[in-house]
Amino acid sequence: MPQLFSSQALVVGVLCVSVCLHPSSAFIADGTASSVSLFRKRLPAFRPAHRKTVRPPSASGTPSTEMQMSFLTPAVSAVETVAAATSTPTHVPGIVTGVASFAWSLVGAEVVGSLLKGTALAGLVPLVTNVLGVWVFSLLVVRLTSRSPTKTWVEDFPQTVDHPRGATRVAPDFSSPKKLEPPVYDAPVATLQKAAKEWIEQQPRTAIVTDKEGYIYAYFLTNLMGFRDNFAVKFESQAGGKTRVWVQSELILGEGDLGVNYNRVNAFLSALGKQFK
Repeated sequence: MPQLFSSQALVVGVLCVSVCLHPSSAFIADGTASSVSLFRKRLPAFRPAHRKTVRPPSASGTPSTEMQMSFLTPAVSAVETVAAATSTPTHVPGIVTGVASFAWSLVGAEVVGSLLKGTALAGLVPLVTNVLGVWVFSLLVVRLTSRSPTKTWVEDFPQTVDHPRGATRVAPDFSSPKKLEPPVYDAPVATLQKAAKEWIEQQPRTAIVTDKEGYIYAYFLTNLMGFRDNFAVKFESQAGGKTRVWVQSELILGEGDLGVNYNRVNAFLSALGKQFK
Protein backbone atom coordinates (compact mmCIF):
# COMPACT_ATOMS: atom_id res chain seq x y z
CA MET A 1 0.00 0.00 0.00
CA PRO A 2 1.67 3.26 -1.07
CA GLN A 3 2.38 5.91 1.51
CA LEU A 4 0.71 9.20 0.72
CA PHE A 5 2.30 11.18 3.51
CA SER A 6 5.62 11.71 5.20
CA SER A 7 6.22 11.25 8.91
CA GLN A 8 6.68 15.00 9.26
CA ALA A 9 3.36 15.68 7.52
CA LEU A 10 1.63 13.17 9.76
CA VAL A 11 2.87 14.89 12.90
CA VAL A 12 1.88 18.33 11.61
CA GLY A 13 -1.58 17.04 10.70
CA VAL A 14 -2.04 15.44 14.09
CA LEU A 15 -0.96 18.65 15.80
CA CYS A 16 -3.48 20.71 13.83
CA VAL A 17 -6.36 18.32 14.49
CA SER A 18 -5.58 17.88 18.15
CA VAL A 19 -5.29 21.65 18.69
CA CYS A 20 -8.82 21.99 17.34
CA LEU A 21 -10.18 19.13 19.44
CA HIS A 22 -8.16 19.64 22.59
CA PRO A 23 -10.12 20.93 25.62
CA SER A 24 -7.59 23.67 26.25
CA SER A 25 -8.33 25.15 22.86
CA ALA A 26 -11.32 26.70 24.59
CA PHE A 27 -9.30 29.77 25.45
CA ILE A 28 -9.01 30.53 21.74
CA ALA A 29 -12.79 30.70 21.46
CA ASP A 30 -13.09 33.26 24.26
CA GLY A 31 -12.22 36.03 21.83
CA THR A 32 -15.07 35.08 19.53
CA ALA A 33 -17.73 34.36 22.16
CA SER A 34 -19.35 37.78 21.88
CA SER A 35 -19.50 37.57 18.07
CA VAL A 36 -21.16 34.16 18.21
CA SER A 37 -23.63 35.42 20.81
CA LEU A 38 -24.55 38.40 18.63
CA PHE A 39 -24.98 36.15 15.58
CA ARG A 40 -27.36 33.86 17.44
CA LYS A 41 -29.41 36.76 18.80
CA ARG A 42 -29.93 38.24 15.34
CA LEU A 43 -30.55 34.89 13.65
CA PRO A 44 -32.36 32.77 16.24
CA ALA A 45 -33.56 30.35 13.58
CA PHE A 46 -30.01 29.05 13.23
CA ARG A 47 -29.78 28.15 16.91
CA PRO A 48 -30.17 24.35 17.32
CA ALA A 49 -33.34 23.81 19.35
CA HIS A 50 -32.22 20.40 20.60
CA ARG A 51 -28.84 21.53 21.92
CA LYS A 52 -28.51 21.80 25.67
CA THR A 53 -25.39 23.20 27.23
CA VAL A 54 -24.04 21.79 30.44
CA ARG A 55 -21.36 24.43 30.80
CA PRO A 56 -21.73 26.83 33.72
CA PRO A 57 -22.17 30.51 32.81
CA SER A 58 -19.23 32.80 33.29
CA ALA A 59 -19.30 35.91 35.45
CA SER A 60 -20.27 38.01 32.43
CA GLY A 61 -23.26 35.82 31.66
CA THR A 62 -21.71 34.42 28.49
CA PRO A 63 -21.55 30.58 28.47
CA SER A 64 -18.09 29.33 29.35
CA THR A 65 -16.10 28.03 26.40
CA GLU A 66 -14.68 25.11 28.39
CA MET A 67 -15.44 21.99 26.40
CA GLN A 68 -17.80 19.41 27.83
CA MET A 69 -15.26 16.64 27.14
CA SER A 70 -12.69 17.98 29.60
CA PHE A 71 -11.81 14.41 30.48
CA LEU A 72 -10.15 13.92 27.09
CA THR A 73 -6.64 15.04 28.05
CA PRO A 74 -6.21 12.95 31.22
CA ALA A 75 -7.76 9.95 29.46
CA VAL A 76 -5.40 10.18 26.48
CA SER A 77 -2.47 10.84 28.83
CA ALA A 78 -3.28 7.75 30.89
CA VAL A 79 -3.55 5.55 27.78
CA GLU A 80 -0.25 6.87 26.41
CA THR A 81 1.51 6.30 29.73
CA VAL A 82 0.34 2.68 29.90
CA ALA A 83 1.08 2.06 26.19
CA ALA A 84 4.60 3.50 26.46
CA ALA A 85 5.33 1.56 29.66
CA THR A 86 4.09 -1.79 28.34
CA SER A 87 5.55 -1.49 24.84
CA THR A 88 8.62 -3.51 23.87
CA PRO A 89 10.96 -1.75 24.18
CA THR A 90 9.74 0.70 26.81
CA HIS A 91 9.50 4.27 25.52
CA VAL A 92 10.61 6.52 28.40
CA PRO A 93 9.78 9.88 26.70
CA GLY A 94 6.22 8.63 26.19
CA ILE A 95 5.90 7.71 29.85
CA VAL A 96 7.29 11.06 31.03
CA THR A 97 5.05 13.04 28.68
CA GLY A 98 1.97 11.01 29.60
CA VAL A 99 2.50 11.40 33.35
CA ALA A 100 3.27 15.12 33.03
CA SER A 101 0.20 15.76 30.89
CA PHE A 102 -2.03 13.71 33.20
CA ALA A 103 -0.85 15.53 36.33
CA TRP A 104 -1.01 18.94 34.69
CA SER A 105 -4.52 18.49 33.30
CA LEU A 106 -5.93 17.24 36.60
CA VAL A 107 -4.14 19.44 39.15
CA GLY A 108 -1.24 21.43 37.75
CA ALA A 109 -3.13 23.80 35.45
CA GLU A 110 -5.60 24.80 38.14
CA VAL A 111 -2.95 25.31 40.83
CA VAL A 112 -0.54 27.26 38.64
CA GLY A 113 -3.42 29.23 37.12
CA SER A 114 -4.57 30.37 40.56
CA LEU A 115 -1.03 31.39 41.50
CA LEU A 116 -0.51 33.36 38.30
CA LYS A 117 -3.99 34.86 38.17
CA GLY A 118 -3.88 38.55 37.34
CA THR A 119 -0.24 38.46 36.25
CA ALA A 120 1.31 38.73 32.82
CA LEU A 121 2.25 35.04 33.00
CA ALA A 122 -1.34 33.84 33.34
CA GLY A 123 -1.55 33.28 29.58
CA LEU A 124 1.15 30.61 29.82
CA VAL A 125 -1.19 28.18 31.55
CA PRO A 126 -3.41 27.42 28.52
CA LEU A 127 -0.31 27.42 26.33
CA VAL A 128 1.38 24.73 28.45
CA THR A 129 -1.89 22.78 28.53
CA ASN A 130 -2.12 22.88 24.75
CA VAL A 131 1.48 21.85 24.20
CA LEU A 132 1.30 18.89 26.58
CA GLY A 133 -2.07 17.75 25.28
CA VAL A 134 -1.08 17.96 21.63
CA TRP A 135 2.23 16.24 22.29
CA VAL A 136 0.77 13.30 24.20
CA PHE A 137 -1.98 12.89 21.58
CA SER A 138 0.64 12.80 18.81
CA LEU A 139 2.73 10.22 20.68
CA LEU A 140 -0.27 7.95 21.11
CA VAL A 141 -1.27 8.18 17.43
CA VAL A 142 2.26 7.30 16.30
CA ARG A 143 2.45 4.41 18.76
CA LEU A 144 -0.87 2.85 17.82
CA THR A 145 -0.27 3.10 14.06
CA SER A 146 2.96 1.05 14.19
CA ARG A 147 2.57 -1.19 17.21
CA SER A 148 2.79 -4.67 15.65
CA PRO A 149 5.83 -6.24 13.94
CA THR A 150 5.76 -6.26 10.14
CA LYS A 151 4.57 -9.74 9.11
CA THR A 152 6.62 -9.90 5.90
CA TRP A 153 9.81 -9.33 7.92
CA VAL A 154 9.16 -11.89 10.66
CA GLU A 155 10.02 -15.05 8.71
CA ASP A 156 12.58 -13.93 6.15
CA PHE A 157 14.70 -11.06 4.91
CA PRO A 158 12.52 -8.50 3.07
CA GLN A 159 12.41 -8.87 -0.69
CA THR A 160 11.80 -5.20 -1.50
CA VAL A 161 12.11 -1.66 -0.20
CA ASP A 162 8.70 -0.11 0.46
CA HIS A 163 9.96 3.37 1.40
CA PRO A 164 12.98 4.31 -0.73
CA ARG A 165 13.45 7.66 1.01
CA GLY A 166 13.20 6.05 4.43
CA ALA A 167 15.31 2.93 4.06
CA THR A 168 18.85 1.66 3.62
CA ARG A 169 19.32 -1.78 2.05
CA VAL A 170 22.65 -3.57 1.70
CA ALA A 171 22.06 -6.60 -0.51
CA PRO A 172 23.44 -8.02 -3.78
CA ASP A 173 20.05 -7.65 -5.48
CA PHE A 174 19.73 -3.96 -4.69
CA SER A 175 21.61 -0.94 -6.02
CA SER A 176 22.02 1.32 -3.01
CA PRO A 177 22.18 5.10 -3.59
CA LYS A 178 24.91 5.15 -0.95
CA LYS A 179 26.95 2.54 -2.86
CA LEU A 180 26.89 0.08 0.04
CA GLU A 181 27.84 -3.47 -0.88
CA PRO A 182 27.20 -6.56 1.28
CA PRO A 183 30.45 -7.13 3.20
CA VAL A 184 32.08 -10.55 3.54
CA TYR A 185 33.67 -11.44 6.88
CA ASP A 186 36.18 -14.14 7.66
CA ALA A 187 34.00 -15.88 10.23
CA PRO A 188 31.24 -18.52 10.17
CA VAL A 189 27.55 -17.66 10.22
CA ALA A 190 27.02 -18.58 13.87
CA THR A 191 29.85 -16.31 15.02
CA LEU A 192 28.67 -13.35 12.95
CA GLN A 193 25.07 -13.81 14.06
CA LYS A 194 26.04 -13.89 17.73
CA ALA A 195 28.03 -10.66 17.34
CA ALA A 196 25.17 -9.00 15.46
CA LYS A 197 22.66 -9.97 18.14
CA GLU A 198 24.90 -8.57 20.86
CA TRP A 199 25.24 -5.27 18.97
CA ILE A 200 21.47 -4.96 18.56
CA GLU A 201 20.84 -5.69 22.24
CA GLN A 202 23.31 -2.98 23.23
CA GLN A 203 21.42 -0.31 21.30
CA PRO A 204 18.78 1.80 23.10
CA ARG A 205 15.07 1.16 22.53
CA THR A 206 15.41 -2.09 20.57
CA ALA A 207 13.55 -5.41 20.56
CA ILE A 208 14.45 -8.61 18.71
CA VAL A 209 11.43 -10.29 17.12
CA THR A 210 13.08 -13.13 15.15
CA ASP A 211 16.37 -14.85 15.87
CA LYS A 212 16.79 -18.03 13.85
CA GLU A 213 19.68 -19.59 11.99
CA GLY A 214 20.94 -17.13 9.40
CA TYR A 215 18.42 -14.37 10.13
CA ILE A 216 17.65 -11.70 12.72
CA TYR A 217 14.70 -9.29 12.66
CA ALA A 218 14.44 -6.50 15.21
CA TYR A 219 13.01 -3.02 15.45
CA PHE A 220 14.18 0.27 16.88
CA LEU A 221 12.20 3.12 18.42
CA THR A 222 13.30 6.67 17.72
CA ASN A 223 13.95 8.64 20.88
CA LEU A 224 11.60 11.61 20.79
CA MET A 225 8.47 10.45 18.97
CA GLY A 226 8.82 6.70 19.22
CA PHE A 227 8.66 6.03 15.48
CA ARG A 228 9.35 2.33 14.83
CA ASP A 229 12.01 1.26 12.32
CA ASN A 230 12.44 -2.31 11.07
CA PHE A 231 15.94 -3.81 11.09
CA ALA A 232 16.81 -7.12 9.43
CA VAL A 233 20.10 -8.97 9.00
CA LYS A 234 20.69 -12.01 6.79
CA PHE A 235 23.82 -14.16 7.11
CA GLU A 236 24.83 -15.99 3.93
CA SER A 237 27.46 -18.70 4.14
CA GLN A 238 30.37 -18.38 1.68
CA ALA A 239 33.22 -20.65 0.64
CA GLY A 240 36.12 -20.98 3.03
CA GLY A 241 34.02 -20.52 6.16
CA LYS A 242 33.28 -16.88 5.38
CA THR A 243 29.95 -15.08 5.71
CA ARG A 244 28.28 -12.40 3.62
CA VAL A 245 25.94 -10.07 5.52
CA TRP A 246 22.78 -8.50 4.13
CA VAL A 247 21.20 -5.63 6.06
CA GLN A 248 18.04 -3.56 5.71
CA SER A 249 16.82 -0.81 8.01
CA GLU A 250 13.53 0.86 7.09
CA LEU A 251 10.90 3.03 8.70
CA ILE A 252 7.35 1.74 9.08
CA LEU A 253 5.39 4.97 9.15
CA GLY A 254 5.86 7.81 6.65
CA GLU A 255 8.57 8.35 4.05
CA GLY A 256 11.63 10.44 5.00
CA ASP A 257 13.97 9.29 7.79
CA LEU A 258 16.52 12.16 7.88
CA GLY A 259 19.34 9.65 7.42
CA VAL A 260 18.58 7.68 10.59
CA ASN A 261 18.46 4.27 8.90
CA TYR A 262 21.65 4.85 6.89
CA ASN A 263 23.52 5.89 10.03
CA ARG A 264 22.21 2.82 11.87
CA VAL A 265 23.31 0.42 9.12
CA ASN A 266 26.67 2.13 8.81
CA ALA A 267 27.25 1.89 12.57
CA PHE A 268 26.28 -1.79 12.53
CA LEU A 269 28.61 -2.72 9.69
CA SER A 270 31.42 -0.64 11.17
CA ALA A 271 31.09 -2.51 14.47
CA LEU A 272 31.26 -5.87 12.71
CA GLY A 273 34.18 -4.67 10.61
CA LYS A 274 36.19 -3.75 13.68
CA GLN A 275 35.51 -7.13 15.28
CA PHE A 276 36.06 -9.27 12.15
CA LYS A 277 38.69 -7.60 10.03
